[in-house]
Formats: sequence, C-alpha cells, structure tokens
Amino acid sequence: MFKNYLLIAWRNITHNKLYTGIILAGLVVGLTCAMLVATFVRHELSYDRSIPHYERTYRVGFQVLENGVHVTTAKLAPAAGPYVKDNVAGIEALVRMYSLQGNQFRVIRDEAVFNQDDVYFADANVFSMFPADFIEGSATTALDQPGKVVLTREAAEKYFGTADAVGKRLTLEGTNKVDVVVSAVVENLPATTHLNYRLLVSIDTLKTLYTAKILDTLADARAYTYIRVEEGRSREQVMSDLQVLFKRFQDVHEVLTPLLVRVDDIHLRSPPSDNEMKINGDINTVYVYVAIALVMLLVAAVNFMNLATARSSRRAKEVGIRKVLGATRAQLVAQFMIEAMALTLVAFVLSALLAMVLIPSFGGVLGRELHFTLFSDPLLLGGLLLVAVIVALLSGSYPALYLSAFEPAKVLKGDVTRGRAGALFRKSLVTFQFCVSAVLVVATVVVLAQMRFAEAERLGYNKEQVVTLTLPARVAGQYDAFRQQLLSDPSVRSVAGSSRIPTEHLGDMMALQIDGAEYAMYYYLSVEEDFFSTYEVAFAAGRPFARERSGERIIVPTEQNPVTQAKLVVNESFVKAQGWSPEDAIGKTVDIQLSEDPQRPLIKTTVIGVANEMHFTSMRQKSRPAVFVVSPDTFRKVSIKVDAANIDGALKHINAVWDRFAAGEPMEAQFLDVRFDAMYHLEKRQAKVFTWLAGLTIVIAVFGLYGLVSYSTERRTKEIGIRKVLGASNVSIVMLFIKEYSWLVLLANVIGWPIAYMVMRDWLNGFEYRIDMNVVFFAIAALVTFTVAWLTVFSQAYAAAKARPVNSLRYE
Repeated sequence: MFKNYLLIAWRNITHNKLYTGIILAGLVVGLTCAMLVATFVRHELSYDRSIPHYERTYRVGFQVLENGVHVTTAKLAPAAGPYVKDNVAGIEALVRMYSLQGNQFRVIRDEAVFNQDDVYFADANVFSMFPADFIEGSATTALDQPGKVVLTREAAEKYFGTADAVGKRLTLEGTNKVDVVVSAVVENLPATTHLNYRLLVSIDTLKTLYTAKILDTLADARAYTYIRVEEGRSREQVMSDLQVLFKRFQDVHEVLTPLLVRVDDIHLRSPPSDNEMKINGDINTVYVYVAIALVMLLVAAVNFMNLATARSSRRAKEVGIRKVLGATRAQLVAQFMIEAMALTLVAFVLSALLAMVLIPSFGGVLGRELHFTLFSDPLLLGGLLLVAVIVALLSGSYPALYLSAFEPAKVLKGDVTRGRAGALFRKSLVTFQFCVSAVLVVATVVVLAQMRFAEAERLGYNKEQVVTLTLPARVAGQYDAFRQQLLSDPSVRSVAGSSRIPTEHLGDMMALQIDGAEYAMYYYLSVEEDFFSTYEVAFAAGRPFARERSGERIIVPTEQNPVTQAKLVVNESFVKAQGWSPEDAIGKTVDIQLSEDPQRPLIKTTVIGVANEMHFTSMRQKSRPAVFVVSPDTFRKVSIKVDAANIDGALKHINAVWDRFAAGEPMEAQFLDVRFDAMYHLEKRQAKVFTWLAGLTIVIAVFGLYGLVSYSTERRTKEIGIRKVLGASNVSIVMLFIKEYSWLVLLANVIGWPIAYMVMRDWLNGFEYRIDMNVVFFAIAALVTFTVAWLTVFSQAYAAAKARPVNSLRYE
C-alpha cells in the first residue's frame, strides 16, 4: 500500500508541474533561509567552545561611573592581574594579554618596516589556557623569556615567505627598539574565537621596549585578564571577592564595578565595550534571525496550504471515487500527507544545494566566515530534518483533512464548496503572509532611514574629502615641516593634527578641577588650531583655538614653572554635565592635574569656546563630556581636507610628501567616510538582510495569494460567465476581485503596523540619537504590499474575465 501511495504522489506531483513548481519555490525559499540562518546560529554559538574548561574560564573587566556616564572596558591595568590572583580565592590560573592603542605595532624585518595589527604581549602560560595548533616550537617554552615572539602562519608567511620561521629575528619598535626571536609558529586562529592575535610576544619584553615599571601600574587598563577558577567555585563567589578587591582601587570620584564574563559568552553576551579584541556579535541579532527564519518557514507552509486547497475542485472527484471504492478517511489523509512529505523532501534537497552555493555570500553580508557543514554536523542535520518534517506536517495537515472530508455524493455531482469557514481560513492564511511582509518592509525602511540619519544629519562635522594618516614617531617629531609641505599644493585645502580622529573612541582621560570643585576624570582630545575648521565644526558659543594668539597651547609645568596657563574648548555634553548654558561656560576656569603629588603641577586653563557635539563613535553611544586642548607633542593623527575637484592630484601630492619625510615607512591613508561606513557595518548588514528577507517573504506571499485567487476564480467560473452575459466588462470583473482582496491586504497592514512599530521602536531605542517613527514608513509598506497584491490579482482575474462566457457557463 505504501508503494501505491508513493506512485500516486509521484503521479500528482509530476502531472501538475505549475502547481508543483510554485509550492516547491515557496518551500525552497523557506528551507534555504532556515539552513542559512541555522548555519549562522551554529557558528555564533560555537565561539570559544573549543577552549579547555571554558565553562570556568572568565575574562575580568570593569565598569566605571564618571560624571553620570558608564564606561565599560574589557581590560585591566597590567598590575591588577597579580592582585586578583593573590586576593581572590579559588583561581587556578591567570593570563594577561597586553595591547597598545589600536593593537598596532611597528615591526621591522631587515630594512622593511610594517605597521602590524593585532600584536599582543602575553604571559608565558597563555597556551595552557588558550591552546594553539603548533606548527613549530613548544607551548611550554614559546614565551618563557623576554625577547620571544610567536607568529601565526599568516604572519610567518608575511615576514619570511614560509611557516619555517623559528630562530629568525624581527625588530619591534616602541620607545626603544628590541630584537625578538621567533620561538614558535602556530596555525591561524579559527574564526570562532574572540582572540585575534597575529604576533604574541612575551610580556616581559615590554620592560625593554618601554620602561622597567610598565607592568607595575594600576592606572592604565591595557591588559586583557583571564582567570580559570577551580572546580566547584561559582561565578557568584568569585564576583563577591572581586567586588571587595575593587573597592581598594576605587577613587573617591569613581564607582568601579567588576565585570566577569565567561569566555564563551564574550562574543554574544558581553557588555558593549570600546576595546574588544575584535567586533563582537549580539545575541539579540541571533534571536531576530531565528525568528525571521521561523516566520518564513511558516509563510511557506501557509503558501502550501493555500495552493493545495486552491486545487481542491480538481481533486474532488478523485476523492469521491476513492471513497466510493472503499477508501477510508485515514487512508486519504495518509495519501495527502505522503505527497506533502515527498514535496518537502525534494525541497529539502534543493534547499541544501542552494544553501551550499549561497553560504559564502550570506557570510559576507553578515561579516562571518561561514561554512555549510550540514552533512558533517549530525546535530545541524538532525535539527534541520526535524524542521522539515514539522513543515511537512504543518503544510500537509490542513489540505489532507480538508480534501479527505469531501462527501462522495456531493463531489460526484460537482458540488465542491466547503462553506464560509473554509474560505475564511484560506483568507486568514493570505492575510498572515501579507502581515509578515508589511512588518519586514517597515523594518527595512526604518533601518535604512536610521542609517541615512546617522550619516547625514547629526554628525556635527563634515566627513567628506578628508584623508586621515597615522604618523610614525620620526614624522611626528617634525610635524610643522610635514604640515607645511602638505599645504604647499593647492589640492590640499587644510591640515590638522590631533591625538585621535572621528570614528575612533575617546580613550584618553585627564583629571580636571572646575571652578575649585573636586577633581574628576574627563575625556580629552589634543587638536591643532585648524582642527575645527578642517572638519567644519560649528560653535554654540565662543571661538575655536587661533594660531595667531599666544598662550593657548599646553605648556607642561616644570620645577621652575610648576603652574602654566592655556586655553580650553569644551563640547556641549561637557557644558550640560556642569549645568551651564554655552554662554555661561565662556571664561570658566579649569585646572588640569598632571600628578597625584600633593604639590601637583597644574595647568590653569580658561574656556574660550563651546563646540557643537561631534559624534566620534556610533549613534548607539551617547556623546561623552570632553575637552579639547592644543598639545602638539601628542599629535599622532593627521586629517587632510582635499579639493573635491582634484582628489587624484591631492593623493599624489600626499604620497610625495610622505616619501620625503617617511621613506620606507608604510603609509596607511584612508578617507574618513570609509572609516565611517565601517563603523556602521552591523546596521548596514541588517539593512541588507531585512531587504532580502522582505523581498523573499513578499514573493512567497504572492504565491499564496496566487493560490487563493486561482481557487476563487475557479470556484466562480460560472458566476463570471453570467456577469459577462449580463453585460459586465472585463474591467468591472477585475475590479470585483481587486476590491475583495484589497480588504485582506488592508487588514494585514492594520495588524502588522502595530507589531512593526513596537519591534522597531525597541530597535531604535538602542541608539542614543535616532529618528522618530514616521507614518511614511507604514505608508511605504502599504504601497508595496498593495501594489504586489493588485498585480497578482489582476493577472489571474483578467485571465478569467477574458474567457468566453459560453465556456464559463458550460463549466462543471
């Protein structure tokens, strides 16, 4: 009997190619999305699960409350690690990985100079906590002495052209130059880890590169600090000890809260921080993609139901005859369920093949290196097969029960109507599909609008035609001459040095005393006088720094001159934090503390200007109170405004000047708008994903509507013929159907709009600076869904309206 079921199922599937093709298309789209999302979710949840004892390995960071702003850091000061080890009970092992600003380091091989990203200085036991695959060398001796470096395969091939690099030398350049010996080469790190080193140097090498006491400070958080706790020691117990310990370090002006994040939670669940090793994911993004994939599968199943019931009249006589010949309802249900299973199985195979083709592109959109491991991952394969079975049962259940319930006497007479209940259910299914489509269209439009707002509306500066450079030490030492040479060509409009540039996090802080109040820590930025004009920053009050005025630059106090004077520019957030108006801020005195010595040298400054807010980082983050000073010794970045009409000429000139001042040094010039685009990579990817998913959902909804209209026109064939005989035009018949289904699309939008509003309002709340939900967003969703629905209905209704009345009246 089962063989007979399969033969009948195969005959029906192959006989009705259009019907089969449309159902398969919907199922393939839904299942392919599910496979792609499942691969992504599997990838995201696998981060750092290969680390031994990951369930009791943690990273220690902290959160500080300064001036009402919570600042989270994933690092500790290098000397804090030993304190934690000695004062927190139950720590089995501790590892530090020290990084400099930007994790970039100057590396010299022979005469070639490289600006190497992802250089870290680690304790000797780093590989006992985070094992690596060693190509050469030993984990136990790789970093046991100063002057040793471990390279990844990629780095070894970059510097020496081969992974056979043990015993070869590189030179690192900090305050001093130090030769280091390659002690080991390891395989490149897997994509599914938050670690991101290319060069791993023994941590004691820092003492030679910089100062002998660099690792003794508790004031500079630069070391990622990891602990592995003993079995039986809970996270809560460790946190309790850390809270006690952190109170010892807490300044009267700070509120320090320790953060303890399990290593496998770092990628998805760690608090947002400015200094992660690499860009983390977000567990909420995972939830969103899973929800969308499930909804798309449900939409595909609904599409199956609609198309199956649309063909009910064509299979009614088959059902009637089989029942007359003795078939039971259970046998008929089994027959239709086997057809659904067979179609779903074919769709599953086609989806797997399509997912294999699409996975690189999908991974590229999401910024992940994804591999389709369906057939080598039993858990993934089993999960997706279970999903396919559920989709088949869900898709086939209603048509099977619906068709098997036909009464033989009625269907053999040609009566295949099922009353209002059946029609209402089918219309509800189509309404659901268009409701989902409307929600996704609104989501797409809101994400795109927020991105447009972030790029054009509230930056506070002009990012166009600005080229940024990082200065090596020897160029920074002759900055004035370098600047003059850049300005010698008319293609360069202005040049401004600074300690940081927009799109970089404000990471430098200083202690300020405002109008005699207690000292507090604030972010600061060292800028050249032309910085504000280069970026076209407006002022709420006062003026910017002026090169022609004396006494505005920072002069470091000395024993002979312990108190110096300078000028200060502040941002609007700083003014709001003090409760001032911009006008009130002008003329205020602010003392800069440079030492904890009771006889501390001071720089007495006067506020001369209030700059409009400059959003250095993402709109997700609130602008922080900050001050601007002029201190040329700290300029490590240069912003060059070039002539838009001669960009190529400007770039050639910049290269020529660089070669004159920094021959042999790698020049890393980058347009600021490129850096800005990279800052919003996550939101741009979400916009792309939502756009594609909204489009695919609409396509599946069209299939469902096509099925419903097909069913309706087929059922009303005789009615259409009578209307034609009585003088109805093709247009009036088409409009009859369009009006009927317009109500469904309108209802779908009315239901979908509140859902879209609540979901996207919550998404926008993740931005400190955001657009308001606008009626235009919902109008666009309505326009898209109505247009698609009308075109679909028109194509079917017009074909029915064109039929000759005599043929319509003979129908049945």
